[in-house]
This record gives sequence, C-alpha cells and structure tokens, in this order.
Amino acid sequence: MSREEKVGVVEAYLSGLTNRDLSKAPFAADVTFESPLSAKLTGREAVVGFLTGLLPAIRGLQVKQHIVEGDYVATVFDFD
Repeated sequence: MSREEKVGVVEAYLSGLTNRDLSKAPFAADVTFESPLSAKLTGREAVVGFLTGLLPAIRGLQVKQHIVEGDYVATVFDFD
C-alpha cells in the first residue's frame, strides 16, 4: 500500500467523524480502539458504536499532519 493509500484510509475515518457517518470508515473486522474515554474496544461493531456516541459533540476537525512510517500512520489533528 502506498503512502497516499494509507493516508486515504485515515482520511476516510476522519471524514466519517466530521460527516457523522461512519458507514464508509474502512475498519477491519478485528479493529481495536484505545482511548482515555473508554476501555479498550475490539471489533468493528463495538468501535463504531462507541464513536457514534461521540458524533454529536464533533463540530469540526482540522488535520495538522500525517506521519507515515512503514505500516503505521499517525495523524495529528484538532477537534472542535
């Protein structure tokens, strides 16, 4: 997968947050999610369920930087 494709996956997730529609977020079936707001979540259904509860609080999102190294992408962004 190219750098652009990896960043595209992250941007699809972030777009789902800002558009309040996670149906097209490319989560793997065995995705895990860790946050200070919840216990570790495993599985697409659990992650989408948790994030859906946060959607009303998200008014906007500004990406500052994508950092890609190997198979990993870290993204720095600000929520409104």
